[in-house]
Amino acid sequence: MSRFVSAGSGDGQPATEQDEAWSKAQQQIEATKQQKAIASQQGGGTSLFETLQANKGVPSLDEDEVDFLESVSSASRTKEAEMKRETLEQLEAFRKQQEEAENAAQQDEGLEAPEATESWSVGSRKRKKGREKEGLGGLKVRRVSTAGKDTVATKASPAVSPSGEKEGSEPAKAPETSAIEAEAGNERVATAEVGLSLVAMSTKQFGNLAPWSEPAWSHGIPSPYYNDSHRKLRDLLRAYVNEHILPYSLEWEAKGEAPRNEALKWAQSGFCFADVPHPYRSQDVLGPAGIPVDELDVFHTLISTDETSRVEGGVMTSLGGASVIGIPPVIHHGTDEQKRKWLPGLATWETSFCLGITEPSGGSDVANIQTTAIKSPDDRFYTVNGWKKWITGAPWATHMTTAVRTGGPGMGGVSVLVIPMDSPGLSWRRIPNSGQNAGGASLVELDEVKVPVENLLGIEGQGFRTIMVNFNRERYIMAVGCNRKARTCLTIAFEYANKRMTFGKPLIANQIIASKFSTLARYIESHWAWLEQIAYAVQQSPKGWQDPDAAGRIALAKVQGGRIQEMANREAQQVLGGAGYQRGGPGAPVEQMSRDLRMMVVGGGSEEIISDLALRQETQLAKRRGWKL
Repeated sequence: MSRFVSAGSGDGQPATEQDEAWSKAQQQIEATKQQKAIASQQGGGTSLFETLQANKGVPSLDEDEVDFLESVSSASRTKEAEMKRETLEQLEAFRKQQEEAENAAQQDEGLEAPEATESWSVGSRKRKKGREKEGLGGLKVRRVSTAGKDTVATKASPAVSPSGEKEGSEPAKAPETSAIEAEAGNERVATAEVGLSLVAMSTKQFGNLAPWSEPAWSHGIPSPYYNDSHRKLRDLLRAYVNEHILPYSLEWEAKGEAPRNEALKWAQSGFCFADVPHPYRSQDVLGPAGIPVDELDVFHTLISTDETSRVEGGVMTSLGGASVIGIPPVIHHGTDEQKRKWLPGLATWETSFCLGITEPSGGSDVANIQTTAIKSPDDRFYTVNGWKKWITGAPWATHMTTAVRTGGPGMGGVSVLVIPMDSPGLSWRRIPNSGQNAGGASLVELDEVKVPVENLLGIEGQGFRTIMVNFNRERYIMAVGCNRKARTCLTIAFEYANKRMTFGKPLIANQIIASKFSTLARYIESHWAWLEQIAYAVQQSPKGWQDPDAAGRIALAKVQGGRIQEMANREAQQVLGGAGYQRGGPGAPVEQMSRDLRMMVVGGGSEEIISDLALRQETQLAKRRGWKL
């Protein structure tokens, strides 16, 4: 006999009144409930809470009732299985009839019936792919492996007959196809290829499965931008960071640097310095995830930055130095001799670069830098005097890519020198900042420092442009970092809000709390889509990162990323409460980020300066397109 104490019943109708067996079962259950309600002698003063407490852990049905319902359910499942089997048999018979009709029609037209070729599966159905070869001459079939299953895509190329000869070499043996039909066939195949590629991308989930915790493509949302190479890099880099860096990052941040053996391991992993071309790379270090560097594109940069930005503080700078921003001017503007001299040693830490632009008098106003470089009368060296401030990675750098004034005022007097950090007259000391302690930000003094003229990058007096186009990649990397860090805030706060109980219910059950997450998601996801669009534009540009026309959009993406990270960090701390203010514990990354935040917003150019830059640049581009007031 069931010991369930009734707290009242609703007026709902039976779910399947047409089923006689189910109706009888319902009537029997209702009769049993009424008897139990009378037997329970529940007093009129019993509260709903007391009733619910009495019901805890008590089964609502006794064993006889459960057995009866099981028999009804089993009969229903048997009936459904029989209907499904009959339907599949009818469908298979229909397909055979359709195939026979098509073969007969082809024979009537004097054409050979297609061979019984291998089939490909979509879901649980099988279709013949022999039809792909009919009317689609000049196409070959390739397989795309997806989650352990093979799907088929098609790619335009000369089809080869079983004898090894290309189709079309003997026109008499092949049916003629009009130009219109051939073009239509190619369009259908191109559409099918894109569709199958998108399906392939959407079959595998990755990383944290909580809402918005990963970029959309990692959660199976179809995207045209990513391929197997991108997924390989993402997967292997995520595994490396999770094992070797993330568990220790806050400890290293507190100490002010990562262990040097870990920095060497990171340099030799191949994940960093991916933009160094083959002739100038260490031959002992493969490309990231074993991918040849000449196969890398801008989306590999996007993925690498996103994955490493999961690490808070200045730890990634300590691991790789500031070479990520210090070596691009060498790569793009250095001579062959300079590249061979400085770049191969990056993988062994024989060389490491920082970028020296910002000065005590200002940073974003590059055209007005004060550090001077006077060429000697014999044209053998420059004498450099001045200061550089907040120079990230200076403690571990062997060279500083430095903006100096070799001429008169304004941008036309700016040049770029590579200055050895062990030069006589050069000294530095670390600056105690609020956050990114492991980034090694330093004040560098240059007092009568002699620099060989061979260390000039590019042409004297044209350094301003070298610096500005270098900002494209730096600001884009920072924009991606802001997006990931905002996503980290959302993820930590979302998981906390689902677990944290307040006033008898999860914190996220409060509408005002839930709305914070949907708002953050709108900003983070739309910003990521913008970053993907910029990556595609840079990838398609012949100038790549050096394209000055991309500067405005990249600058605004960096501004927007900083704003989003600020908002996400604030809202996460509001949700976490004290846990978001405490060093250590579940909110530790959010707390660390609150101290790192200013660097992400101001570094690479303050939002006020680069917003103005973007407006001026986009106005110039509009005028070039023919826009007039």
